Amino acid sequence: MSETMRKILSRKLRIGRGLSKKDKQFIASGRITTVNAIATCFAHQINNPLQIMQDSIENLLEKLRPADPEIEDDLLKLRSQADKIHELIQHLYRLIKHDSHAQQFIPIKKVLLSAYGLFETQLEHRRISFELHGPRPGQGDGLVYGDSVELEQVFINLFANARDALSKTPKPKISVVLNQSRRKEVTIRFSDNGEGISKENLERVFDSLFTTKDEGTGLGLWLCFSVINQMDGTITVDSKPGQGTTFTIRLPGKVK
Repeated sequence: MSETMRKILSRKLRIGRGLSKKDKQFIASGRITTVNAIATCFAHQINNPLQIMQDSIENLLEKLRPADPEIEDDLLKLRSQADKIHELIQHLYRLIKHDSHAQQFIPIKKVLLSAYGLFETQLEHRRISFELHGPRPGQGDGLVYGDSVELEQVFINLFANARDALSKTPKPKISVVLNQSRRKEVTIRFSDNGEGISKENLERVFDSLFTTKDEGTGLGLWLCFSVINQMDGTITVDSKPGQGTTFTIRLPGKVK
């Protein structure tokens, strides 16, 4: 983000402190509408070249058969990743439109491990340890109602944030604790021992377009908040500079 943009946002924040709660809600609603429009535009722009890539990969697979096994393996990997991007774009469209037709009861642990699989190599290279605890025996299977791809995106964003926050930590660690209460509520505590979040930024981490990263978009945690809210859950954050950050997600669950 440019210095000019930072100054503009800083000025808006100072002005915003004098606004009423109703005015702030109105502004937030407008920002969400703007972000939705931007997201729709980007999704559309990505979808067109992605379709060309998918068609080209299929054509190459047809032309090269019987192909060199290594070449075919690489093409299949490209097709798998292109299909994944296409699937994420479709779920982004549904998120913007609040379409819940893909929702079902899904095991939270399975979705979390799927997201971890995307980061496993990165974390190993950076010597970041990962620990997963729970659900404890007798607590149920941690089933929550939602869209598995959207929920996976929540965990992807949390893993990415934790990875970046641990860049200067001597013994970096990410830990996740899953619990299911007798009320069937599923709790996910996602923690890191990284640099933490300053007090002045803590209340703004879920705001759309707010970021402290030079290359950040300010949409990752806002997307997390939107997905969890759509699932009738809550996500909160607790952090202390120099000690780490914990995101706590609470979702209505189900016992088989």
